[in-house]
Amino acid sequence: MDELIKLMAQSNLRGIPSSDIVCEIQNVREQLEEAKGDERLFLLCRFDHFVNELERRSRLNDNGVKTTNIEIIQAIKDKVQIDTVLSWYTQVFTYQGKWTYRCTLHGDDKHPSGVMYPDENRFHCFACGAHGDIFDAVQLWEHMELIEAIKKLANFIGLEIKPFETKPTGIDDRLRQVELKTDHLLSRPVGKKKVSKYD
Repeated sequence: MDELIKLMAQSNLRGIPSSDIVCEIQNVREQLEEAKGDERLFLLCRFDHFVNELERRSRLNDNGVKTTNIEIIQAIKDKVQIDTVLSWYTQVFTYQGKWTYRCTLHGDDKHPSGVMYPDENRFHCFACGAHGDIFDAVQLWEHMELIEAIKKLANFIGLEIKPFETKPTGIDDRLRQVELKTDHLLSRPVGKKKVSKYD
């Protein structure tokens, strides 16, 4: 029975951001306080499984294997909603059953000219044509590069991203910046299908 419980506690954690695993560890800790019997054994096994995965990732990181840019971008997109980001810069509300905002990019907007699509995590202004995802919003309103927008949003969700340089200085840094922009574009949905690097 104990072996079955241990087996059930071990799920595939590949592709799950480390920040999510840390949140799961915190949840398991809270649940352990009240758990008894088989439930406690299950939670202890799950806790060990999460810790072992974080240690595995740490060893890989120490050996030079880094999280890919697309994983970081996707982790941020999964955690941050477009209405949250736009509310940092302008008034966000629902109007006639749709999420809208007053776009301040083209001046004082007296009527809501922008609409948000929460299911796609995107926005569009019908007055000035500004549109995009959460990264584009930060870039437009704060006049910053993609790398800086990623750092700001990662910081907002408590995700540490060391490998990015804010200002490219050499050829390698410029190539890294191009790769980052490519990964950002590849993470965008096209219609109902996501673009794949390998399609």
